[in-house]
Amino acid sequence: MMLLLKKYFLILVSGLLVSPILAQDIHLSQYYTSNISLNPAYTGNYSGDIRVTCNYRTQWGQVNKPIRTNMFSFEKKKENFGDEIAWGFIVINDQLSTYNLSTSKFFLSGSYQKKIQANYFRAGIQAGLAHRSTDLNGQTFPDQWHYGTGTFDQEIYHGETELNDSYTYPDFNAGLGWFRFLGKTRVAAGYGLFHVSRPRANFLGDFRLPLRHVFNASAIHPLSESLHALPYLLYMNSATATDFVLGSNLKKNLSKTINIQAGAGYRGSRINSDAVILLAGFGYGRLDFAISYDITVSELSNNARNKSAVEFSLIYTTPRRFSDKISIPCNRY
Repeated sequence: MMLLLKKYFLILVSGLLVSPILAQDIHLSQYYTSNISLNPAYTGNYSGDIRVTCNYRTQWGQVNKPIRTNMFSFEKKKENFGDEIAWGFIVINDQLSTYNLSTSKFFLSGSYQKKIQANYFRAGIQAGLAHRSTDLNGQTFPDQWHYGTGTFDQEIYHGETELNDSYTYPDFNAGLGWFRFLGKTRVAAGYGLFHVSRPRANFLGDFRLPLRHVFNASAIHPLSESLHALPYLLYMNSATATDFVLGSNLKKNLSKTINIQAGAGYRGSRINSDAVILLAGFGYGRLDFAISYDITVSELSNNARNKSAVEFSLIYTTPRRFSDKISIPCNRY
């Protein structure tokens, strides 16, 4: 009976360790600022030569140890008569204090863009490694239950020999993208498929990550010469978990080198409203900065209310060094 209980407990713990990471896997309110984490096909999807992006998110700072996400990405592309080849990499680190759980990822990403009439089609692939670790000493197990006191005692040996405190696994992702101009409005859409290889990813080694489907759409619509609307939409699905984000930002050009942004959005799922997103930002030259604040409105738990998340994005983009125009050299007579 105890062996059966231990087996089910290990499965439960393993599920708990994996579930928060699925929820936190690339969980950004400003997801549209991170091309490589959004969709491998979006690698190089910007106007410029090189792009460097930093993202930072801290969630539920009202608790003792909030959830923290750090991301850094680098992208570079080469234009060739309307087509593009781009490559880049991204480094991600998640800290989940609930289980002393840390996740680090490194991915290489590449994409190709083909222009067909007025349409631009993109395809991309991504490959990398992920490493997860936890501190088992900070957790309790069934064998550590002290019947005399009715509490868990970490001084008692937990007796778990099959549970690892860290593991590393390879992961592969792919994606497609499309955009075109409808008049002066730029519209775009993409689909990303993550965990294509269904890697084994838990501390018992017997759980495979489910496929994660990511659909996104966006637009840049000029309201005037200096004011643009930037609506956006995201839908993610992984097994039975869903994530839906909808919102819009406004961008105002104050001069040729200075702009400001403000916006609002909403995030939820099929069964729950999660948060209202407020954003403010500015741009100076080739540098863009934004800060967003999530106001939790979840009804699943009273403990979730009055909790919030703060997120920062910093992007630097160098100007294009290569022209799209075709130049045919010829002799002069």
